[in-house]
Amino acid sequence: MNIGVQKKWFSKKFITTLNFIDPFRQQQNRSYTNGPNFNLESFSTTQTKNIRLTLAYVFNNGKKNQKLNAKKQDELQKLLKK
Repeated sequence: MNIGVQKKWFSKKFITTLNFIDPFRQQQNRSYTNGPNFNLESFSTTQTKNIRLTLAYVFNNGKKNQKLNAKKQDELQKLLKK
């Protein structure tokens, strides 16, 4: 089980994320192997509960992308007119 929360700050330039991994229960694994002369059951649990905090910052300006998109749109309009 994984529960997470994300918040964006400063015009979506700074992003914080908080994840809780296995917050309520322990992971439990059970496997079965059967054969003609035997029956094997394997059981395991993990005792871990993880918390992850992630901080990210977006460095791109966005103005270059807007200029490039405008140029691409102009070129597309020229091609469509032909």
